[in-house]
Amino acid sequence: MNYENLIKGWIYDEYNEVCKGRNHNIKSAIDRCYGVMMFGCNALFKDYNEELAKWWDDEMLPKFRELERR
Repeated sequence: MNYENLIKGWIYDEYNEVCKGRNHNIKSAIDRCYGVMMFGCNALFKDYNEELAKWWDDEMLPKFRELERR
């Protein structure tokens, strides 16, 4: 099972369907995604998954923050 793809897919869904699609609480979505990220990076891989954490910090979190500013 590819946990990295599952985590990314879940976060993309949260971003596209929940945040952009239905105007839900962006802060709560960020909190949920961060929780999934931390669990995944720390518990699902042999070593801490730095690539996944970097993807979150550099790519997805800024997208969520942009939605928050709107």
